[in-house]
Amino acid sequence: MEQNNLGYELDGKEIGSVESDSDILDHPRRSYGFLLVSNFMWFFGLGLYTNFLSIFLTSIGATPVQAGLFSSIMMASGILWTGLGGVLTTRFGVKPLLILGWIIVIPAPIIYILAQTLGWQWALLAAFFEGTALLASAPFRTYTSHVTSRKQRGIGYSLIASSSAFAGIPAPTIGGLIISLFGYSNLFLVSVICYIISTLLLFPLTAVPQKSEGLKRRWRWDFIKNRVFIFTTIFMGVVFSVYTFADFFVPLYLYDKFGLEESTIGVLFTILSASGAILGPLLGVAGDRWGYTKMLTIPILGSISYYALLFIIPVPIFLPLAYVIRGLSYGGYILTNAIISHQIHPSQLPNAFATFVLTSRAISPLTPYIGGLSYAFQPALPLIASSLILPINFGIIYLIYHAQKTEKVIANHK
Repeated sequence: MEQNNLGYELDGKEIGSVESDSDILDHPRRSYGFLLVSNFMWFFGLGLYTNFLSIFLTSIGATPVQAGLFSSIMMASGILWTGLGGVLTTRFGVKPLLILGWIIVIPAPIIYILAQTLGWQWALLAAFFEGTALLASAPFRTYTSHVTSRKQRGIGYSLIASSSAFAGIPAPTIGGLIISLFGYSNLFLVSVICYIISTLLLFPLTAVPQKSEGLKRRWRWDFIKNRVFIFTTIFMGVVFSVYTFADFFVPLYLYDKFGLEESTIGVLFTILSASGAILGPLLGVAGDRWGYTKMLTIPILGSISYYALLFIIPVPIFLPLAYVIRGLSYGGYILTNAIISHQIHPSQLPNAFATFVLTSRAISPLTPYIGGLSYAFQPALPLIASSLILPINFGIIYLIYHAQKTEKVIANHK
């Protein structure tokens, strides 16, 4: 038995001796193509309405604090389903859980339609179904790892993130126009159609063989001892807590402070997605060349600048600049996923990614509600707090970098 640089015993083979499961899967490029298109359609459907939910909720009678409660329920549901995602993926396979995760979010926009007549409280049920989408988080990240080579993980995750970003380019503008011309009900119906199409596109994917998903090794959960994994999870925990604290209320902030309508707000989020579609993949490619951890500083700088600019910008004509800069944050998803997929053995990735998402969202059920309270006290307060909290991650990036160097030193002595 040989060991890889993390000490896993892999039935006589180092982890580095096999590029990825793309070497043993049938038609990995075709499957990757279907995954990209499916991801595009899903995020297009989501992007049609997600940026307007805080405005929608207040339009049907919810207060900012109640809107924060909605987001908190969505986050709590996401934690529940993320936790189940890794375990169920390991048991039933990557493809079945990926399809199931896509299907069970479909009721959410249907419930929003009903909430317009039954009352805003019904949207809380929709929030639960929104969270179910995270059941697909672990299998989605794992499948991406299976169909890309280790040397191209950065570009592999970059293209996935790019497909999400490109979906977000037209979606907010189209969503805003649909709201202005036809109302929220028709907007949600179009989203349902997009979700259905996205799910159907997953069926042609090549299933990952169970023996490939579960290569023999001594421990199934030993990734939790890896310090790079621990610090990367803490990093994303800070990022996600800030995002859920502030981002849900940004459209409402633009609506209240500048008097912007949904169609104009949609254009700003289109600018954001266009920027992210370019800058995010560039950071992934840069990570392939110069190191993923070093590049993590750039998404954090982009987010800090975004929140600060939203607070200090006096007139809406300068808002596009803030959204172009925020596009840098798209690189965070790419870089953290690449770090973990390089650090953890493929057979552990479903549980590792589930743990990563679950732990990084641990306090997210609280942050939107706190954000709602802050917004009710002072609309700019979530923006100010976010720009002051995010610099903590520069210290965490140093810890990740130091842990990676230490792992290499330990490996050289084994």
